[in-house]
Amino acid sequence: MGETKPVLYVAIALVGYGNSNIFSLVFSQAILSDRKRQNEISGLMIMGLFGGTIFPLLMGVASDAIGQVGAVAVMACGVVYLAFYSLTPMSVTLEDGAPSAPRKETINDSSQK
Repeated sequence: MGETKPVLYVAIALVGYGNSNIFSLVFSQAILSDRKRQNEISGLMIMGLFGGTIFPLLMGVASDAIGQVGAVAVMACGVVYLAFYSLTPMSVTLEDGAPSAPRKETINDSSQK
């Protein structure tokens, strides 16, 4: 099934499209994780974006060492890490440093005193 060129081109395009959408999700979660340090987090995320040249280098080394399976394995490690990170519950801290909690509505009923 994956041996014809059109199928491979479509698969590569879909993987690239899926990976490109992850950055905006990770970026927004990182910004919301610590509201006091949004500028620093934003800077680190952009540095990480430009630092993404490490993965293609590792993929090339792995591909040269053991073939295309090595490159796919390196990419799979990155995808597993992103999936784990995106599925991990996030705790948001408030400006005073206290963790946020879900809002609970209370009903004041004076007849139950």
